[in-house]
Amino acid sequence: MVLLLELNKKKSLQKCAKQAVSLFKKEGVSLLAACKIVSFNSGHHVEVIRTTARNLMKEKSKFHGNQLLTNNQEMCLVALCAAFARKKEPLNRSDVISIVRTRFNFKDWDGSK
Repeated sequence: MVLLLELNKKKSLQKCAKQAVSLFKKEGVSLLAACKIVSFNSGHHVEVIRTTARNLMKEKSKFHGNQLLTNNQEMCLVALCAAFARKKEPLNRSDVISIVRTRFNFKDWDGSK
């Protein structure tokens, strides 16, 4: 039950942040002013909406924070591994590490995090 409430609260916050970004872009008001307007109607704190709105406006090059490669680099590496696997010559761990080190310039990467 608590998890469901948290999920609904997060969805509500995302919706408020999208409304604030829309006001910011379409109406030309400052992001803070847009967040204040949305906050008044929703009950969420202004700074929480503002932080969420800023995060929505950032261009995301990675799916998650611990990701070493960008999304495009990771998709290329996965495609390469899949191609070798389909050819019945799957890449082993040292091959993947070697590819990441040379192709993506992570020279000191040892395969961990």
